[in-house]
Amino acid sequence: MSQLEFVRQVTPFSCGPASVQSLLACVRREGICQDVLIKELSARPNVGTDHETLARWCASYLPIASVGEDTYRQGIAIANIRNPLSGNGHYVVLLHHDERHTRYYCPLVRRILVLPTRELDWRNGSGTMSRWSINFALPSLHAKPIRS
Repeated sequence: MSQLEFVRQVTPFSCGPASVQSLLACVRREGICQDVLIKELSARPNVGTDHETLARWCASYLPIASVGEDTYRQGIAIANIRNPLSGNGHYVVLLHHDERHTRYYCPLVRRILVLPTRELDWRNGSGTMSRWSINFALPSLHAKPIRS
């Protein structure tokens, strides 16, 4: 698989679009403006991106293995975690997760973070979902074009 080209979120509420943009750069080798993704994913201030909207969009353009709570097994995923700084829900690109360590890319700080898995608060901001993720079937590149 190609090296991921990580993207920083351009607004306080665009972590979902930035996570998708990072995956598109790697998997599809094509870009899409984050402002376009913000509109297509209906990301809004103080709300962010709805997880169902994000999953539907990704299923249309990227190779998905599974989506939902407690579906992550291994590999690349977009995970909805609780932001350790604000306590709000936050989308990140999950790179590795096992019983000892979790490694993920945070589009807010544009860094890969590694922490003990027991310290990861893998819940959405309201605490209604646990271990929710969109899991990608990578390195498969079988996906339909973004634009016709």
